[in-house]
Amino acid sequence: MTDLLRSIIRTGVPALVGVVVGWLTRRGLAIDETIAIQAVTWLTGVSYYTLARFAERLGPRWGWLLGAPGAPSYGAAADH
Repeated sequence: MTDLLRSIIRTGVPALVGVVVGWLTRRGLAIDETIAIQAVTWLTGVSYYTLARFAERLGPRWGWLLGAPGAPSYGAAADH
């Protein structure tokens, strides 16, 4: 698995978990407006992040789409 794919998954999964928890707290199987809005919000956020990360691969200057140029380093030598 590439670092790019791993970073997208690590962003999307917590957001999805939040949507599922919100849905479960309502204890209903019907998809109401609130759940639909949460799902669209999650999909929009993950889509934007994915597109921004791919743009960043074209050049680090595109990192501004995520707030700062240059992808973070997750290696053992990364600052804590």
